[in-house]
Amino acid sequence: MESRDIVSWNTMITGIVVYGYHEKAFCLMRQMQEAKTRTLAKGKEIRAYSIKNALASDVTIGSALVDMDAMWLPIFGKKGF
Repeated sequence: MESRDIVSWNTMITGIVVYGYHEKAFCLMRQMQEAKTRTLAKGKEIRAYSIKNALASDVTIGSALVDMDAMWLPIFGKKGF
């Protein structure tokens, strides 16, 4: 699968559980969590680079940083991850 979002992950895990492959479902859930962690780490790296190089004041980059905050806020409950 090219792009895995929350809907595709949940669909795959649900389908696997329905057919009784519970251990495989847990493995897939772990892969999903690891993918989120890698995405978060990359986001932190981009944020730090943008701030260090004074790029955050650019409207496009600043908007992207706000979008990242909005995406991670419900998960981690804090601003700026």
